[in-house]
Amino acid sequence: MNKIIVNEIKKLSDLQVYENSQIVITKNGKLILAPYALTYAIENEGTLEFNSGGTIGIGDVTGAGLININARGSTVVMNPSSSLRSTGGVTITEGTLQVTGENKLPSRGRVTVATSKALDLISSQSVASLSGAETVNITSGMTLSLTDTGTIGVLEGAGTVDVANTKTLVLSSTGRIGLLAGTGTVSVVSGETLSLTGTGTVPTAITGAGNLVISGNITQTGRVSNGGTRTIASGGTWKLGPAAMTYGVANAGTLEFNSAGTIGNGAVTGAGLVNINASGGTVVVDGSSSLESTGGVTITDGTLQVTGANKLPSSGTVTVTKGRTLYLNESQSIESLAGEGTVIINISKTLTLTGQVPVPKGMTIKGKLIKNKQ
Repeated sequence: MNKIIVNEIKKLSDLQVYENSQIVITKNGKLILAPYALTYAIENEGTLEFNSGGTIGIGDVTGAGLININARGSTVVMNPSSSLRSTGGVTITEGTLQVTGENKLPSRGRVTVATSKALDLISSQSVASLSGAETVNITSGMTLSLTDTGTIGVLEGAGTVDVANTKTLVLSSTGRIGLLAGTGTVSVVSGETLSLTGTGTVPTAITGAGNLVISGNITQTGRVSNGGTRTIASGGTWKLGPAAMTYGVANAGTLEFNSAGTIGNGAVTGAGLVNINASGGTVVVDGSSSLESTGGVTITDGTLQVTGANKLPSSGTVTVTKGRTLYLNESQSIESLAGEGTVIINISKTLTLTGQVPVPKGMTIKGKLIKNKQ
């Protein structure tokens, strides 16, 4: 086997490479070549740089050195027959790195995406961490798994980012992604927004001073404590336990409380629907919270108990489905009632209907009801 040692800056044209050659880049060495020229294995302890666009040939890069993508605005493509496993990490200095094979990036290295550059993942990858100020795009159905803490500018695409337990991914710019996975944390910096567009469960904690938008169908099990706004976009659905909502939500879609408990210190505003789907349990609205979203409130499963005065939307319909209960400890004023369930009004308290819609014949009301004159 012809073994070639690179211990200084060299271009491929400077070397005599044969079909069975083995190239070793030492710690002080740097090899610069076009992607398509890599048709052999390289042991990289220094720096391997791809200096133009193109598809990497049949080659495996190992070692502890750095891989630099310096494609001058073009795209370097990694197909399934090649891999960049050098644990010194991958830096995208110029252009785009597109990865079309699964787990072709170094699992123990950091991937750095410089300003105005991009990492485009067509297949799932697992890396230690991300760094840099620019964009990682993840295709639908694919997952980027992160095993360590890091920072990136923009998340894009319909795929998933999986953050390992106790680790944190900081997002420094506005972006959107399908789902978050893993029991780690995603932190959104002040003034920026993370949008979740997919369908599924999010066990990841969401923190930081930035904003959160739900435009997909998200079941939230991870803690949400971001200091910015929380918005459910039109067509979006956010499902979470009542105790998890310790903040305000601007609701233009559907906010669903999917378990029993007391809603924390937060107001639901906007024009969307609030759905109580507590699997037979009771959701409590106390004096520190309110459901003001004018798209109405529907009790699909369980009981909604309201212990603070005027905590239901003053406009919109409260629907109590058959076999479900609305229990009012304090007086409320709403526009209308619908459904065939039961409304219980505490003694000495009242429920005032301000609209022109008559009370459904199949509804049971216990307590003092004040209706608008028809």
